[in-house]
Amino acid sequence: MAPLAKGIFPKNYIGISEIAQLENIKKYKVKMVNACGQEALKKIEEVAPIAHLFKEFRKGSQKTYAILIKHYEYWKKTGEAPKKPPGRPRRWEGDITDIRIPAPYFYDQFREGVKKANELAIQQITIRDCIYLAMKEYMDRHPDIFYPELGDD
Repeated sequence: MAPLAKGIFPKNYIGISEIAQLENIKKYKVKMVNACGQEALKKIEEVAPIAHLFKEFRKGSQKTYAILIKHYEYWKKTGEAPKKPPGRPRRWEGDITDIRIPAPYFYDQFREGVKKANELAIQQITIRDCIYLAMKEYMDRHPDIFYPELGDD
């Protein structure tokens, strides 16, 4: 490992300088990558297929690039770049709108009330679910505003 990269990235990453030694890449190319950035990685033939998987790591003014060891090993074994996982799956399915609002001054009181209700209940409810429930109850109490299609029968 080159002295520049030592201690900059986590243990499950392999640095560009180590890969350069394994792939017989010239040292000046590694220096060019550290100076110019990720675009220079794409110009190095030996690592071009996996250049998009490298992450930049900084420590003070020093910076270097590294890739997950499992991505590098997969590429060496199969000859093709691994596909990045899409990330965490969505928590909710369907048509959901995320509403972000600042909590009013009585939020602490509301949170304590939910905690107290959870102590007494068999089935627990989250604060978020309790907020949804409060919104739904308000809508149900004012059908003339929220459900005009029901009309006055």
